[in-house]
Amino acid sequence: MLNKSAGLTNMSERKPKPDAVKHQIYIDERKSLVEAEQTIAHNFDKNIFTLAAGALGISLVFLEKFTSDPKTFACLYISWSALVVSLSATLSSLLIGQYAFSRARDILEDEFFPEGENKSNQNCCATGVGILNWISIVSFIVGVSALALFGIQNVKSNLTNKKSEPAIISNIGVSNEQQKTK
Repeated sequence: MLNKSAGLTNMSERKPKPDAVKHQIYIDERKSLVEAEQTIAHNFDKNIFTLAAGALGISLVFLEKFTSDPKTFACLYISWSALVVSLSATLSSLLIGQYAFSRARDILEDEFFPEGENKSNQNCCATGVGILNWISIVSFIVGVSALALFGIQNVKSNLTNKKSEPAIISNIGVSNEQQKTK
């Protein structure tokens, strides 16, 4: 046992925290977790939108450089479709997210200020946002993968075509036509 006069006590003599303090700790911790969750959700939406739009833009800009093999267009079409789905799902989740927050406020008000009518505490919009986020990320991955496959197939095709072409060796200052007549 420690000396009480020195201000030290043993563990069994400590008093538990009052419920009000525990509750405040809970509220503070929950608030920080909700803020972190909102930050992550915001960054997810922003990054998916930026990356999908960028991939779509890059595929359009470099289209003429990688279109030697028409057989690979299916990959390109899949890529474009998936990236557009990803962009659409992200934008839709942002809009539906607004309704989800509005519904969450209504549920909170009904909990603290009931008006006799027992309303449902379900937030279908929040569920919809989660589904749209999954659609967005999956279609983004499919789109980028198909775009990469399109690029790989066209690079291989270009390399194969260049290897199969006969090499013409030219002398400095001599044109290809002059070279053929020799």
